[in-house]
Amino acid sequence: MKIPTSIVRVAGNALSTIKKYSPQIMMAVGTITSVAAVVEAVKQTPKAISILEEHKNMRDKIETAHNEYSDQYTDQDYKKELATLYAKTGANLAKTYAMPIIMEASSLVCFHGAYRVTSERAKKLAVALASMTDAYNSYRNKMIEALGEEKEEQIRLGLETEKEVKEIIDEATGKKKKVTHAINVFREGVDQLGPWDLLWGENDRNYDQSEFLNDGTLNNLMNTWTELLYKTNGRAANSASIARIIEGKLISSEELYDKYPNFLINGYTQNNGDKAVVISSRPVKIYDGPVSDSFRYGRILTFNGDGPVVPMPKKKER
Repeated sequence: MKIPTSIVRVAGNALSTIKKYSPQIMMAVGTITSVAAVVEAVKQTPKAISILEEHKNMRDKIETAHNEYSDQYTDQDYKKELATLYAKTGANLAKTYAMPIIMEASSLVCFHGAYRVTSERAKKLAVALASMTDAYNSYRNKMIEALGEEKEEQIRLGLETEKEVKEIIDEATGKKKKVTHAINVFREGVDQLGPWDLLWGENDRNYDQSEFLNDGTLNNLMNTWTELLYKTNGRAANSASIARIIEGKLISSEELYDKYPNFLINGYTQNNGDKAVVISSRPVKIYDGPVSDSFRYGRILTFNGDGPVVPMPKKKER
């Protein structure tokens, strides 16, 4: 008998869907089964109470017979009767609660299966992410060698440039003069950051109008974490996510976890080749939207992290 192609296709799609969502399906089945097991156990409780009451009555009769008719009811008979009674009661209770026990065991199997599948997928995802990270870094390094770091960044982020006129003090004459310079422009909601990039600017943590102070903040951060990761001789963790390094230092927790979730898994380990935490910085003019005239000054920070790290930082409480 030949099975129609349409049926084969539908069955194949169904199997693919089940496989794709198997952890969610197993969790749902496990939860439903566990709740049903509790409900079934509650329903069987009156019957179990009746069995226990019958057991108590029979035990009282055996005790009475043993105490009042000890000459006819030997210790051996007494122990045999008790053993038989306990065995019968245990069997009846097991039969009564057999279904809830089976259902609860099935739910535990579902939970374990969901955890196993999710864990295996997480491992595969980490391997895939590490491979993609290596490929991305290799491609980016070749682009930098061919075009230069600034041009590569403009292409990678899709940055425009804008001319600005600033008034400065001429150190030689002490007089004010106007200078024109080009600055990169980043439009939020249109331009996209790379996986290692962070927008840091006015209104963010520790950002200052003084470029000297901003450089000092970044240098202190890099030096501190380089010391922790590579120069403490095992007295500190040998890995750190980018989120852990910058949270509360360059950006608030709420914005960090909302805008840069990839920083939870990207970071630094002691396997990092240059043995240092490095953050390259580029000045940028950040517009609020594609056609907005409202802007703030800031920087695009690029981290030299080297892929997935463990442990993760704490998750944001919602």
